[in-house]
This record gives sequence, structure tokens and C-alpha cells, in this order.
Amino acid sequence: MKKLRILILTSVLAAICIVNNSCSKFLEEKVYSFSTPEDLYTPEGIELAMTGVYDVMNASSIQGVGSQSLWGSRLNWILMLGDEVIADFTKLNGDRLNIASGALSTENAFISDAWFSLYVGVNRANNIINRVNAINISEERKKQIMAEARFFRGFYSIYLAWMFGAIPMPAGINDDPQAPRESLNIVYQKVEDDLRFAYDNLNHRNAKQGRVNKWTAASFLLKMYTYLASCKENNVGAELSFELNSFNWVNAMDYYQKSEALGKEIYQNSQYILLPSYRYNFLDVTRDEQASECPMVVQTGLNGNSDFYLLIDWVSPQGPDASGGGRGHVRSMGELKDKYNLKDLRYLHNITGIINASSKTEIIKNATFYIPNAVNSSGTQICLSKFRQSSGADRTALGVPGLASLLNFPIIRYADILLLYAEAKFKTGDESGARELVSIVRSRAAGGDAVLLNELNSSYRKENFMDELLDERSRELCGENWRRFDLIRMGKLQSVIQSLKTPSASDYRATVGAHYYFNMLGAQTVKENFFPYKIWFPIPKKEIDVNPNLVPNPGY
Repeated sequence: MKKLRILILTSVLAAICIVNNSCSKFLEEKVYSFSTPEDLYTPEGIELAMTGVYDVMNASSIQGVGSQSLWGSRLNWILMLGDEVIADFTKLNGDRLNIASGALSTENAFISDAWFSLYVGVNRANNIINRVNAINISEERKKQIMAEARFFRGFYSIYLAWMFGAIPMPAGINDDPQAPRESLNIVYQKVEDDLRFAYDNLNHRNAKQGRVNKWTAASFLLKMYTYLASCKENNVGAELSFELNSFNWVNAMDYYQKSEALGKEIYQNSQYILLPSYRYNFLDVTRDEQASECPMVVQTGLNGNSDFYLLIDWVSPQGPDASGGGRGHVRSMGELKDKYNLKDLRYLHNITGIINASSKTEIIKNATFYIPNAVNSSGTQICLSKFRQSSGADRTALGVPGLASLLNFPIIRYADILLLYAEAKFKTGDESGARELVSIVRSRAAGGDAVLLNELNSSYRKENFMDELLDERSRELCGENWRRFDLIRMGKLQSVIQSLKTPSASDYRATVGAHYYFNMLGAQTVKENFFPYKIWFPIPKKEIDVNPNLVPNPGY
């Protein structure tokens, strides 16, 4: 294990590039297994190394470790805790069951492999940062490569910080593999430097389809500023008295002002839009349209390369693969359904029953989609059906493996940016401007119907705007991996978990409604397993075993 850890931190093999040859993938190149040190000093080699940085997000395994460790599947499970989705515990076992129930441990393979994979991303980026200036390419291309690599060093680092708190921050290929964790103050200073460099130097749009641009960097700066401000304002983690993960150094108003200025810049100049159709962000045949709303997605591939697919056991309607269904391992919670006005088009898309061979179909962009059934009266078939894929026959014709999906996973959408900008406006004293931005997001949910928009604004209004905004973020972004982080930074994860409805088998339907069926099966277990220290994930045991300077997080 120690040998493997040192390999990740010091070896040029951290530039491994597994490259798909689809024209919609990050580069139009043939498959390479890895780049040698000499390759990295050639124009072709540095481009392939950059592809390897992207590939970390969605490779089926990374340097022989893990199985869909990040956005391909497992990261979605790791980040599910909250009041939007719950697993069907009757179908799970092992690490997946432990994650879903909140029984976190230092030896959970999902958590350990996520740590490993995110650090592979950091170190692949470092390989490029350390070498690009020696490459014989134009200065403009060097600048763009450097900016992309620094974006990804910041991107992978911020996910590590959101999940684990203080972390080691390697900056070079010869850094000490036994470096200690750096405080959040230092971590976020370094992340901000990387994201700001990317924002200042990347182009308005990337010449390579599907790659990040200046507005991707701006979006994550906006995320970071808002996260830090709200963590400080809500005293996140203060009761743990763990200085490494302290937010005492944050000036909340300063960061809200930074958020407001950056949100305004993105709003006025990025040229991203809200797609007229909400669901076009979540279909496997509308990836071109999705790019108009999403500054960053995790892309999938074609031509039989199973390394680059999403596994559709996540938030999708349960049903046979032939009908475009998933395995039904993750279900909607009753609390999510209750946030919606039932006329809201997001509700009609997101919360459904199952699909089967007899379900009705529709044609979207020449592909067949099975339409989910209504939720049954007992609630046993309720699904969070956000991500949809075309029929098995259509995907087979494209060479897609069974149970895999061509869906691009949206990392960040313009709708999210508008809601973050609204939050910053409210915190800097402009509530009316904040409400106007929220209304823009809801206008799509009303299908452009002014009467329905007024109804949504009225029915969703709360005296405390931040409570209203937090609900709106859930209605819009459910299943996109932001709820846990939102509840943590608002200081609400503990109270939300403990307030989950846990009806018994005898009274769940009469007391709280059929849509609480899966709460009945597992919510009590989630509540019993949750403690305030679990706002942070445990530092994996196998990492502490090889690096005794990794101080554990409290409680583990």
C-alpha cells in the first residue's frame, strides 16, 4: 500500500490517459494506456496528459483502483445523505449499504477510493503544471493548458476539502508523500489561487468540445465563496473544536460580496442560459442542448468503451434496461415530494413511478423514451426519475453496454448559478433582486405561464428567504449532489436528518402519505447513524497507515 501511495504522489504515471475516441469526448484521439516521461515533453504527450486529468471524473477504474469511484457511480452514493433520496435498503449490502445508511467508517471502500481518485486528479494536474513550460508549443497554448490544469487542481482539491476538510495539498511531483493536512484557511487560499488563475486566463469557450472555460472557473469560485461565507455565518463544525477544519478565519460579508460581484459577472457576460425545457438537461440524447446551460459536465463515451459511462442505478425510474430503466436502488424521499407544488414541471419530471415494457413511449430527437407510470397508491414504486435514457434498442445500436448510460452528468448548471447569485444578493442587502432571480428559475418550472409562475412564487414563499431559497435549490437541483453540501454550509444537516419522517408500516400511508414508503424502510436507520461529526467523511484508514501525519477527523 505504501508503494502504491508513493506512486500516486511522485510518479509520472499519474499522467495516465485513458482516452475515448468519440467526437463528443474530450479529445479525438485513439486509446493510450499511459504517457511516459518523454511523452510529456512533446506537444502530443502534454495534450494526452490533459485528457488524463479529465478522465479521472468518469473512468471505471483509476490506475487499477476502484470501480466507478467518482461521478460514474460511487460519488453519487457518497453524497446522497439528506432529505431528497434514500436507498432501498432491501436491495443493498456491504459498502453500499453502509454509505446509504450513514454508517461511515475509515475502511469503507467507496470513501477510500474517492480519496484516492481525487488525488490522482490533483497529481495528474500537477504533472502538467510542472512540465508545460518546457513544451515546444505556442505561448497561448501553454497558457490555456496551464489554466486548465490549475482549474482541475483546484476542482479536485475543493471536492476533497468539501468532503474531508483539511487535506494535504501537493504542488509538485516530488512533494513529500507523508505531508500533513493543511488547515482549511491554507487549502482554500490555494484553491482560490488556482481557480482565479483559470478564470483570468481561460477563454470564453474552450476550443475543444466539452472542456472547461473561464465561466466554469468562475462558477466554482462562486460556489467556493458562497460555501465559505455560509459556513462561517452558521458556525459550521464549531462544536467539534477541531482547528484544522475551522472557518474562524473567514470574513463572511467579504465572501458574500465576492459572490455577488462574480454572480453578476457570470449573469451578464457568460452567455449561458436556462434551457427552455428543464428535462433537456437530463436526457441522453440532448447533450448538445445541455451545453448551453452547463458550464461543466462529466462526459460519457461511445463505441463500446465502458470506461466512460454513468451507471444508471442512480436517480432514474426503475425498470428494465430495454425500457431505459435503472435498478431502483435509490428512491425519492417523501420530504422531497412535499416541497413541490404539484403543477411544477420539475415535479412532473423528477418524481414518478416505474417504467416497464407496457409503458407509453415518446420520440425525442429520433430516439424512443418510455414514459414512467404514475406513482402507485402504496408508494412502493416511487422513483426520483431525474436522469432518463433512451430505450435499450436505441442504445444497443450505438454500442452502449448493458446497464450503462450515455447521459452526461451536469456538475454545475446555470440554474444553480442564478440561485447562488440570488443568495449573494440577499446577503448583501438586495432581497427584491434575489427574489427576481429565483423567479427566473421558477418561470421555466411554470412552462412560461405567468399565472402558474405567480402561483409557484406564492405557494413557495417563506418569511425567511434563506429557508425558501434552500427549498428552491432542492426542487431545482435534487439528485445533482449538492444537497448534502448545502445543508452542511447552512448548519442544517443535523436538524434535517433528525426531522426525517419515520412512519411505521402500519400507519405510513394514513399518516404521511404513500410517497413516504421508502422513508419507512430506512429513515430511522439513517437518523440513528447520524452524528454532528459526520459533516466530514473519515480519512481512510489505509491512507493513515502509510502517512501517520494524517490526523483523523473527530469521531472516527
